Amino acid sequence: STTEMKELMNKIWASTEDIKKIGCIGKNKALEVKKEIREQMREDMMVFPRNLVGMNYVLKYFHIDERILKKNDEIGGLLHG
Repeated sequence: STTEMKELMNKIWASTEDIKKIGCIGKNKALEVKKEIREQMREDMMVFPRNLVGMNYVLKYFHIDERILKKNDEIGGLLHG
């Protein structure tokens, strides 16, 4: 639901589990995504915890726009189904 998605988006850091939920993907794909994001964060000279990545990078990776989520939430919409 959009409420669950907004709760995830409010986090600063994203775990593999968070990536799985946001992307509606399995563990192996989430680990690949996390690896790609970590590489991008390194290129951007970011400092980050060992097993986490920046939520803003995750949202950017999946092309998620917070404004759209807010609009869906206002009308009671669901994500991914």
